[in-house]
Amino acid sequence: MAAPTEGVGGMITYEPRAAVEGAVLESGRVELAVDTAGREVICAGPRLLPKVVLPAGADLQDLLECLAAGGARAFSVVGTDPWRLEPARDEQAGDPSPLTAAEEYLVMGLRPMRLDGRPLRVAWGRGVVRLYLLPWTLPARTLNFGHGPRFVVTSTRSVVGDWLGVPDARRGVVVGLPEAWVGILERRAGPGATLAFRCDVPVPWVGEHGLANAVPTAAGAYVLGAAPGTGDAWAATLPVPMTEGNVVSPVLVPDGIEVDPVADGPWEREAGGSLPGSSDFPMEVLTSR
Repeated sequence: MAAPTEGVGGMITYEPRAAVEGAVLESGRVELAVDTAGREVICAGPRLLPKVVLPAGADLQDLLECLAAGGARAFSVVGTDPWRLEPARDEQAGDPSPLTAAEEYLVMGLRPMRLDGRPLRVAWGRGVVRLYLLPWTLPARTLNFGHGPRFVVTSTRSVVGDWLGVPDARRGVVVGLPEAWVGILERRAGPGATLAFRCDVPVPWVGEHGLANAVPTAAGAYVLGAAPGTGDAWAATLPVPMTEGNVVSPVLVPDGIEVDPVADGPWEREAGGSLPGSSDFPMEVLTSR
């Protein structure tokens, strides 16, 4: 395990021992935090963008101990041969607010998409994403006074409509998750374990430039049957870099593409009450399908 380099103001050198450590360092910025479930987590990614969030597992323990010895909560990666980290200059003063635990908001099951029996992947940006389907729609209510339809909205500009599940899972939002991270999580889960994903609930609203917030932004990875009697275990939260369609205007899955069912588990638990940010109409209970 590496240790802070003496005389360089908290500079750390580190040699990754596991693929997950290398992926964390590749993100360019690493932050230590605690979520609302009381778990110690490590966040990887730029400060102002969605991040990968991981529990402090055994294969990250050496890295966590090394960062803790650096005397800061956030670190920037400043070199790769060897890996060198220094305390982030943009670290916020004071005690940070806990991150929202994945189980509190990642409640909509994602269905794996396949082609010829293999996971479906496409190129996106500089990398590759693996595709999943969110088979839920939110048909928005509209009014047309002769000059085109207008969304009916709440007092907070959220669109009005009722959630509908798609029984045949051939319509919805296509969600692309980073292939590199999905592969790492599958290997971390181990042989015989089932890895499945569920995402946040989109809350469409009408902004100055049209419909916004109508696609998921984060997905939680869960390992089913990680321990007898404990149900599913949260393994990571990943950002959603790519989507096709949205819950108001879903896309149709092309012929020849297979859509697997959601793995057994409490993937779409009761959300109850109202949509987040809205008090004007109820949200239907999301049930497993």
